Amino acid sequence: MECLMAYIESVKGSRLIYLGDLTLGGIKKTEELLEHMGSMFSKVDFVLGNHDSDVKKLVKRHPATEHHFGYSTLHNFTFREVFFTKEFELPITFSHPFIASWYEKRYGAANIHGHVHGAYEESLPMNLSQRALDVTYESIGKFGIPISECLTIIKSKKFPIRD
Repeated sequence: MECLMAYIESVKGSRLIYLGDLTLGGIKKTEELLEHMGSMFSKVDFVLGNHDSDVKKLVKRHPATEHHFGYSTLHNFTFREVFFTKEFELPITFSHPFIASWYEKRYGAANIHGHVHGAYEESLPMNLSQRALDVTYESIGKFGIPISECLTIIKSKKFPIRD
């Protein structure tokens, strides 16, 4: 947890996209980390992971939580299962696990994900791994990666795009 806190403090920018599994340290640590993230960034997009039951409990019981179709908001946080956006240079689906088919994949969209810890890339067919990027520590060798760096890696991969 200390490494994650240190990384969060080192990030420059107003936005954080977190790809899940924050609650491995228990509910008290989770609450501290969420407060810390909220104080460091004006916007936090939180993609829920399979170990985020404590996050779900905290969000559900907080009186300021607004529930919308498919996501919840709390202060400067948005919590959801999958997050698709066209606001970057490439359309991107952010998810906790790798997903074999994501929105607009056949038109060049990418999938940035966590969860698999570098364990899948060699075993996937080329057409699935080319636009997917595992950003776990085991895969990239550090905690966190700027979107600009993700886009550089993804764009360096060759893949067909349909019109």
